[in-house]
Amino acid sequence: MMCCCNLTRSDKDHYRDIQYGIKLCAKNIGFNGQFYTFPYFLAFLLKRYLRIRGK
Repeated sequence: MMCCCNLTRSDKDHYRDIQYGIKLCAKNIGFNGQFYTFPYFLAFLLKRYLRIRGK
């Protein structure tokens, strides 16, 4: 499961099923070990990515 918000370390104790987050921003596609970043202009592809990632 994932979350679309910023979690602190203490929040992670309460939400153990959250493995990573998604952040929309004015940057490139990336992953830093905690968050996937997607540019705003690719937000329409996010649903497809999540469906493929879940398989």
